[in-house]
Amino acid sequence: EGDNRTDVLVAGPVTVRPDWQKKGVGSMLMGYALAQARHMGERAVLLMGSPKYYHRFGYRPAAYFGITLSDGTAPDVFMALELCPDALEGVYGSWQCAPAFDDRAPDALEAYDAQFPRKEKLKLPGQLF
Repeated sequence: EGDNRTDVLVAGPVTVRPDWQKKGVGSMLMGYALAQARHMGERAVLLMGSPKYYHRFGYRPAAYFGITLSDGTAPDVFMALELCPDALEGVYGSWQCAPAFDDRAPDALEAYDAQFPRKEKLKLPGQLF
């Protein structure tokens, strides 16, 4: 079967203030981020976001490449983009994040959050979760 692992860049969704939306700001930010990723030698990007929006940049559902989340699911919002031709050729299976991100113990999260000033948590339009 062989080793089909590869490193990928994981990006967060682009967020633009509502009064700046529909003016090309998000496209400019995404274009710049992808250009920098290519310049740094990254081969592929994974992200969670709106398929309707990210399709314009070439993102496809991760399931197209045979990539799932660690629980075996592949929701439409989980997407992948090859930055180099065939960068994900032969890469399949579940995405595993770096071990540092696996610690979801409530005490560890509270300790981490305590490092920052308290802010009200909001859920804004366009937010997936």
